[in-house]
Amino acid sequence: MKNMLFISFTSISDFRKCPRYYWYRHKEKLEKRTLNMPYFVGKVVHEGIHHLYKKSKAAVKEMLKMYDDLKKKAIGISQTEEQELVEQRYVVEGMVNAYSRRYSVFLKATKLVQNEVPLNMPIGENCTLVGKIDNLLEHKKALILHELKTTKALTPEYVQNIQTDLQSSVYYFAYNATHKNKINKILYDVIRKPSIRKKMNESYNEYLHRLSSWYDDTHSENVFWVEPITTPKIKKEEVMNTLQHIANDISQRETVKDFYQDFGSCFNKYGKCEFYQLCHEGGQSKENMLLYRQRETHEEREQRVNDLNKQLSEDSEKEKKHADFDNDW
Repeated sequence: MKNMLFISFTSISDFRKCPRYYWYRHKEKLEKRTLNMPYFVGKVVHEGIHHLYKKSKAAVKEMLKMYDDLKKKAIGISQTEEQELVEQRYVVEGMVNAYSRRYSVFLKATKLVQNEVPLNMPIGENCTLVGKIDNLLEHKKALILHELKTTKALTPEYVQNIQTDLQSSVYYFAYNATHKNKINKILYDVIRKPSIRKKMNESYNEYLHRLSSWYDDTHSENVFWVEPITTPKIKKEEVMNTLQHIANDISQRETVKDFYQDFGSCFNKYGKCEFYQLCHEGGQSKENMLLYRQRETHEEREQRVNDLNKQLSEDSEKEKKHADFDNDW
């Protein structure tokens, strides 16, 4: 009997992009020490908006704490990249503040039911798809699978593409097959990243104010887009057929330990593939390997988040004690 293969949507996406990329990222567990800025910004904004749905009064503060924590992990970055990280801190703050203003009524009327909902879905005899739903919301008694996205360009093509997203379709079918309370809707929720940059002689507070004005003054359909649907556009049978083929391909590569390169993926809209040096510029030499580190496991991430939340709680308690002391004085 073959060993059970566990795959996630991230690993599926990476394998379809390039099998060699999949090998480096999921088998060798490597990642570049420098930050992937678009991914980094999207991840932090997700965290901030998650805190909004939690009804946190310190959503932005908690998000920026996470930003600073992740920023510390980026070592060996250039002065330009360091400056970019400083500017993007204000960008994520501006995005989450804008979201809070734009959807203030919806946020008040919506309850966060659960976040990071674990899912396990068998695909054939020897493969299991594992994943987590980021947010399950409840609005007017409807259970909603919340699909939040950030994008540089909010185009009709982008909107059409995410509505046939395989991940949200699978999560919808997998959750409803294993839970009594069914998901009633998938809510596609997109926020565009700002196109304005900080001016040379502009302070960061002035830039933050200009970001606020940009979101408020730009036509809302150009920076925000939401679409609730009651049934995924991809049928359940099509979803399972696609997953089965991908799982078979990954399993075959795993068996023969041969993860070929897809040379069409060496460059993308963000630049070079993060493993370009390993494939084309010296392989796994000592110098090249210094550019990479071992990826954080899920357990390590959970521990880090727990430690961060504990620190936030302790800081809040200290602030309360200081306030009480000042009032008594």
